[in-house]
Amino acid sequence: MSDIEIFCDHQELNRRMKFSEYDYKELSKSLDAWKVKAEDLFYCANILELQLKNEITSISMDSRLSVSIDKISSTYMLLVGYSFELLIKTIYISRDLEPIFDHNLLSQINRLDIVINDAEKHILGRLTDVIYWEGRYPTPKKQEYFKDKRNVIVLNHDLKIVHDLYEKLKIQIN
Repeated sequence: MSDIEIFCDHQELNRRMKFSEYDYKELSKSLDAWKVKAEDLFYCANILELQLKNEITSISMDSRLSVSIDKISSTYMLLVGYSFELLIKTIYISRDLEPIFDHNLLSQINRLDIVINDAEKHILGRLTDVIYWEGRYPTPKKQEYFKDKRNVIVLNHDLKIVHDLYEKLKIQIN
């Protein structure tokens, strides 16, 4: 078996590999690190959104729900949910508060006293379900969560709510 040869700047590689406890603590409190990761996830969700819009358009022309819209919606919502979760944690950090490591987006928003409307609350509830289980597993850990299952299919009006709420949350970062 031969050795693996790495073609890169070896000093840079060594620097990256020496991730210290100090680096960890600094990064965990870095407003930019949290915000950039939230933006990365939202960017990827927007790539899926383009295909989702195509699927939604084809539904309105054909009036049949395609199988792919369910698949795209679930993954889109998972990425948006993760993005919102990180954006909310960024708000905590910007306010010098310890982030709450809980996937319930609505309760996290409520702790920050951010005013949101009913449509935004509904989207956050759906995103929470997707983060907990619906975007990753075929069933939840507990049967009682299944009875409260909400719709994962994304419709045109959902996209506007998602984007408006994303901007509303970004403004909250000090």
